[in-house]
Amino acid sequence: MDHAAIPDPHLIPLSTLIPGWKGQYIPRYVADVAHGLGLEQARLQGSQLLVVLRLRELSYDGIWEKIRIVSGHQELKDAAGVAKEAAIRWLAQRRSEVRPYGRWRPMQHQQPWPSTAPLWQGAPLPSCLAGLCDGTGYCAIEVAAAILPTAPADPINTALIQQIDMDELAAWFADVARAAQTPPSA
Repeated sequence: MDHAAIPDPHLIPLSTLIPGWKGQYIPRYVADVAHGLGLEQARLQGSQLLVVLRLRELSYDGIWEKIRIVSGHQELKDAAGVAKEAAIRWLAQRRSEVRPYGRWRPMQHQQPWPSTAPLWQGAPLPSCLAGLCDGTGYCAIEVAAAILPTAPADPINTALIQQIDMDELAAWFADVARAAQTPPSA
């Protein structure tokens, strides 16, 4: 029996939001993704370049990956400065954490992201990549700060989505929606 052919009334395909996504999620998550997508579309409106962090962590529990859209920019110089600063800040924050099996040290081999540098005005866009490991072979952290071109009128578009892992991007939108719904603490 092909279980994929049986529709689940409790799941909604994300392709209703973004064509090409094949995953199915509970309606509340899809609502969060849709809300977060709208918030990000509004926040980044008018941007030609987006600064995006891809955060990876390897631990005994497996590999964890997360995407963060840091900001939108008109100028490459501004975007490059923000990308470098965001990567350094995240890595410094993580480096300060106490490790049970040793101190963080620079990692020699990182996975480039995106695998091919996107082009803007005919030239490859710069990116930052850094990582730390604790020497056990099981614990490592990595940050890739990429500058991705986008359309000012439609910053979250198909071309941008194709450059970023879709599940991670959906998780980012859901996080944005939840953060907007959470009242600030006093």
